[in-house]
Amino acid sequence: MVYWSQPQWWNTTPIRHGYGNVFSFADGHAEYWKWKDQRTIDLAIKCYEANTPEAWSYPESYQEDNPDLIRVTRAVWG
Repeated sequence: MVYWSQPQWWNTTPIRHGYGNVFSFADGHAEYWKWKDQRTIDLAIKCYEANTPEAWSYPESYQEDNPDLIRVTRAVWG
């Protein structure tokens, strides 16, 4: 879903759950995270409408200082 070494979405986030996503963790708990940065939402909508894997490599996937991307990166990579 995210790279560990750059501020870029590797695979865009879904938005079908009220502009958020549910994450499950190794310890068995799950959390709903509502997207806060409009860039996250805009990219997810664009990729959903394009309906193609190539959409994941849009230049808009690079999102420096995006709090959603930072949070997901920390959750995935520590």
